[in-house]
Amino acid sequence: MGDILDERKKGLEEKYFHRKNKEAVEKMREKMRVAEKAKAPAPPRCNVLAAMKSCMRPRSSRWKLMFAISVAVYGSIPANSSS
Repeated sequence: MGDILDERKKGLEEKYFHRKNKEAVEKMREKMRVAEKAKAPAPPRCNVLAAMKSCMRPRSSRWKLMFAISVAVYGSIPANSSS
């Protein structure tokens, strides 16, 4: 009788730890997905500035507005912003 209970106890323990391991793997995968999304490349600055230069007169009010928006989006003044 004791052997049957011991086998059942061992089986329940294995089932419990298998479930916990599976949950831990899922949490790790989710963290990896979040980290991968955080590493997404930022949009290239030069394309925005090239578009600004090709369709607007430099230093016009519309150009200044687009420049201010690009600075707000990218957090700094782009290196090749001179016209």
